[in-house]
Amino acid sequence: MPARQDANMLRWLGEAADGDRDKDCVVVWNGPKLQVVEKTKAGLKAPLGISVRTRSHGPGMRGGKPIDIAYDGKSMRLRPEVDAIFLTQSAVEKFVIPYYTRMQSLEWIIEKRDELFNDAKVLAAIHAYPSITSSWPPKTMLQPLGFDDETGDLTIL
Repeated sequence: MPARQDANMLRWLGEAADGDRDKDCVVVWNGPKLQVVEKTKAGLKAPLGISVRTRSHGPGMRGGKPIDIAYDGKSMRLRPEVDAIFLTQSAVEKFVIPYYTRMQSLEWIIEKRDELFNDAKVLAAIHAYPSITSSWPPKTMLQPLGFDDETGDLTIL
């Protein structure tokens, strides 16, 4: 039997449903966790009979496109999953910390804040959709952006 879900997991489901706009999705069991997936990709996962579709409000700001950013003569292409860039400590404190307070532990928030604020190489923070742990380094949805010490390239640190 699947594990009991807590309020944080339900909030994550809401975030996933909100980010997958204009797609026909379903809620499924994926191992011990609930997950929102596109109906066509549900495969052998156990569907719960809950259909989800979040409509866009218009054609603007649809995301999913690669964006090139430049700093100090160096540029990089952000992955299409990146949906926000935070350029100052103030922006992180006003927008990022309150957002993650709903779904992360205080320890995680302090660790992430210190990672971003205490490294002089960090120029910005990026948030990637979906707001859950991802498989690309450093295995989190909020990542520092700065210069690589060895190559001098603008990169995800």
